[in-house]
Amino acid sequence: MLVRLRFSTKSPAEVTGYAVGLAQHTNQDGGVVWYGGGKLAADLTLPKLRQRWQPRSTADQRPGHDRFTAPRRNQSYRHAAREAHAATDYIRHCSRTDPARAADAAWAAADAMYVAARTLRIPALRCAADAYDRAARLPYGRLPRCTQAGDRLRLAARLIAVIGSDDQPGQVGELLISLASLVAAVADLRVAQQHAAQAKAARTAAEHLHACVEQQRLKSAQRPHRGTVRASELARNDIPARPAPDPPAPASTRSPAASTSRRSMAPRRRGPPR
Repeated sequence: MLVRLRFSTKSPAEVTGYAVGLAQHTNQDGGVVWYGGGKLAADLTLPKLRQRWQPRSTADQRPGHDRFTAPRRNQSYRHAAREAHAATDYIRHCSRTDPARAADAAWAAADAMYVAARTLRIPALRCAADAYDRAARLPYGRLPRCTQAGDRLRLAARLIAVIGSDDQPGQVGELLISLASLVAAVADLRVAQQHAAQAKAARTAAEHLHACVEQQRLKSAQRPHRGTVRASELARNDIPARPAPDPPAPASTRSPAASTSRRSMAPRRRGPPR
């Protein structure tokens, strides 16, 4: 299924509607036949969909965080990483045999990166997605024919969007590594197609992804240490320190008055007075 967005004439960055179509459904001129959401059903217009997607409480602002367990989210992230690796192998195979067949998988990689950036809220990942956008598009705005590799990658991206963000840096790092390999494969594909501008955009996106991987490694390495320091600092702030005892004064500095008072307090010996 293909999706086309409609933007506002007053605010070009604002999306006001959408249309869907199928690549095999074309008109006499060969163009795709588009259907607006309102023509499909009354409750499929963009305002109605946004109203349905609006979170009802602050607890629902993080999608999937309360509905899915941590093992389920980790499994979904591992699945998305495997699909990205499969798409990487497919694109590298097409680069040697038929580069035109890899167009849909390269385009689906852009959707996966944008979904991951929006879900994980990593600024460097969003920069990588923006840089990769040019490498994913075909010349003259043509749409590639859908393939199984592209559809599986899009399905994995939708699953990440439903599951929500993952609190385990290791699973996120594995997904970022797979996306970096995927973007590097697309860069080699564009070099084989002699598309220099698109190859440069893919290499720039790969650099941003490698920076994201390093950030996740540092985050994973520093997480236990940060927790220990924070706990110790909290203990020092909440529990007052025990005062240290005063050191005993040396024998040479004791005053005669102290010695006299100590002798006067000594117990007297019993017996008749002399």
